[in-house]
Amino acid sequence: MSEPVEATPLRRVLTTQLTVTAVLALVLWLAGPQFLHSALVGAGISVAGNGYAAWRVFSGGDAKSGPVELFTLYRAEFGKLIIIGALCAGAFAAIDGLNVVAFVGGLVLGMITATLAAATQPVQVPESNKDSTASAEQYGQQ
Repeated sequence: MSEPVEATPLRRVLTTQLTVTAVLALVLWLAGPQFLHSALVGAGISVAGNGYAAWRVFSGGDAKSGPVELFTLYRAEFGKLIIIGALCAGAFAAIDGLNVVAFVGGLVLGMITATLAAATQPVQVPESNKDSTASAEQYGQQ
């Protein structure tokens, strides 16, 4: 019997976000169906933006140096904000009757969910770094 395959960080972030969006849709469908459309538009925009950022960050595969990794994170976050801003502007321009509170609620819930899924992702240390310890000289401390 084979071992279970661990989900990639990208898949974990998006699956978690889509699951929470589905639960939100079910709750709103039962409790307040008039807000369902607006909340799903907001959550969908969140999935699109976070999907881009998660793809940018987690698709590299190989460990990179600190400055390169930081640049990748900044580029992913900036791109996510551009995508979310453009889609929000487009949604408010194209869709009549969007409920702002439900829209922002779906957007924020999706953003928080993706952030928590990425932040709780187990960190895997590359094989070459497992036995090395950082010294004070490496960090410029005496």
